Amino acid sequence: QEIYAFKLGTVFETHQLVEYENLPKPVAYLPDNPDDNRKLFFSITKASDVPIKVLETTEMCSGANGFYSPTKKEICLSPDLKGYQRIKTLLHEITHSKLHKES
Repeated sequence: QEIYAFKLGTVFETHQLVEYENLPKPVAYLPDNPDDNRKLFFSITKASDVPIKVLETTEMCSGANGFYSPTKKEICLSPDLKGYQRIKTLLHEITHSKLHKES
């Protein structure tokens, strides 16, 4: 037997919160220093339990920035990623690989 239901909840706009002024603001721009990016990228790769490879073409990613393949046990990144976007995607996929391993 399956039961589907919806629960009534309350949603607030951030400006309605009491301490709205103290909320962290989103970062609009991160400086892109190639030397720092390279060092950070290779430091993060050491946290991965699976191999990481940059694919040859964007089409191999099917429109994604990257993915974790549980069957091949590897992380694949799009060749178009640069700077902090590559680092963010790498962290995201390492997390997927670790969570998949734990579950």
